[in-house]
Order: sequence, then C-alpha cells, then structure tokens
Amino acid sequence: MAGLFALVFVGGGCFCILIPIYLFFKGRLSETWPSTSGQIVSAEIKESSSPDDERQFFLRVTYAYRINGTAYTSSKMSMAARSYYSWQEAANALRRYPIRSYVTVWFNPYDFTDALIERNRMPGRAILVLLFMGLMFIGMGVLVYSACGLSGCLGK
Repeated sequence: MAGLFALVFVGGGCFCILIPIYLFFKGRLSETWPSTSGQIVSAEIKESSSPDDERQFFLRVTYAYRINGTAYTSSKMSMAARSYYSWQEAANALRRYPIRSYVTVWFNPYDFTDALIERNRMPGRAILVLLFMGLMFIGMGVLVYSACGLSGCLGK
C-alpha cells in the first residue's frame, strides 16, 4: 500500500512539473501565430472565493473574429488565466476592453477556435510554484518509498 502511496505522489509531482512546461512551450509557439482583427462582444468581472475566503477577481472578455469568412467567438484571453486580488485592480484591467472595441486576435493556424487577445507566457511566479510543488511531491514519494523499502513494509 505504501508503494501505491509513493507512486501517487511521484505521479502528481510529475504532473505538476509538466503543466508549466507545456504552457511555457505553447506560449512560445503562440508568438508565431497569425493575427486577425476581432471585436469585443462582452466584458465583465467574475468573482471567486477560495475555501479560506480569499476573494479573487477574473476578467471574462468575449470577442468575435473571422478567419476565411467563418465567424468564431472566444473568451480565452491568454495562455494563463490572470487573477486580481481587488475589484478595483480588475476594473482597471477591464477598461482596456470596452464593448464593441477592436482588438488583435492571434489564432492557432491548425485550430481556428484556439485564439488569444493577449500574448503572454505563463507568469514566472506560477511556474515556480508549480515546479516547487512538483518537486515536493516527488520528494515525498521517494521518501515514503525508501522508508518503507528499508523497513520492509512493501512486502507485507
């Protein structure tokens, strides 16, 4: 049972490490995507609360764009969602997206539904947190496995 516990921790750690690596490279790849003009359809601030009652605010900006005569809509702003810790900070960011204003839309040339209006990579702090968590999980899994292996609890 301890071996399974260790395996779950190592697997979770690998997952935590692979997420920022994937988003980093996808962010780099999006820098080569072609662009088109789009128009803001709606823009609002959404609020979420964490279990410890920490409030966070997110922008929900929906935009419409056309590629080869076909209309698309999306609410994906960037590769990594950005949160704000005050309503005022979110409101200031939302001012950049007035309804019916025009924006540049970068789109994946292989999947036109995959589009962005902000080309930025995953924030450095988020990458470091996920990498640190991944290493911690892997370390815990290795410690549990080696402790049980030394005491002989894997065979029982």
